[in-house]
Amino acid sequence: MKKLIRIISVLMILITVLPVTVAAADMAPSYTNAETGYGVYLIDNADLLNETEEKALTEVMTKVTEYGNAVFLTEPERVKASPGYYCQGYYLSNFGANVNGVLFFIDPEWLYIYSEGEPYDALGDEYADIISDNVYEDCHEGTYLQCCVTAFTQIHDVLEGKRVPMPMKYACNIILALLIAFFVTYVIVDRMSKLEAASDEKLLSAAGSRCEISGIAASLASQNRIYSPRSSGSGSHHHGGGHHGGGGHHGGGGGHRH
Repeated sequence: MKKLIRIISVLMILITVLPVTVAAADMAPSYTNAETGYGVYLIDNADLLNETEEKALTEVMTKVTEYGNAVFLTEPERVKASPGYYCQGYYLSNFGANVNGVLFFIDPEWLYIYSEGEPYDALGDEYADIISDNVYEDCHEGTYLQCCVTAFTQIHDVLEGKRVPMPMKYACNIILALLIAFFVTYVIVDRMSKLEAASDEKLLSAAGSRCEISGIAASLASQNRIYSPRSSGSGSHHHGGGHHGGGGHHGGGGGHRH
């Protein structure tokens, strides 16, 4: 009986310790930038990449460590929380608030780019959405290495101040412009079609009409003064405001369903 209790106790300890040990091993950086101290982290829980592909992706991600941590995270099942909250919680719990870094996330439904600290100033939500749009097809078709390489390459380009392709944004702008042009044309044609042609009677009555007024004179009949007392006070109201803030994190992101 004592032996059985001892075995159960050992098993309980292993069950408690094992998840922590695995999580710590997963968070070991595959590369650390000696100058900045930031690292490359590949947590491919969904096994989207093989060992050779992970090495190739690491080489691309090392460039991002000039500006912050570069994290690639995948999950085999759809996360219960929204991808934005999930990525934010994951990054803050593992690296801390305001620690510079970028996280690229993929699960069966979403691909998402989250940035924290100074990288968020460059990427913001807009570039996170744009880059997610640019790699959406690769992710949807299952070419995950190409998807990740393109994502981190464009992330690095933005951090360096370079421009990235925006085909989806340009396409949306063109479609919007065409819709506006179509609507304006429709309104003009519709109004012109409702104009009535003038009848002969209206044309004749309008033709040759003339009106003359002359000999107008004006005279002053009377003059009165009206006293208007000045009000006791005058001026304008100025509503001032202040800045109220506090501690917290500085980050955000954007993504795309796939």
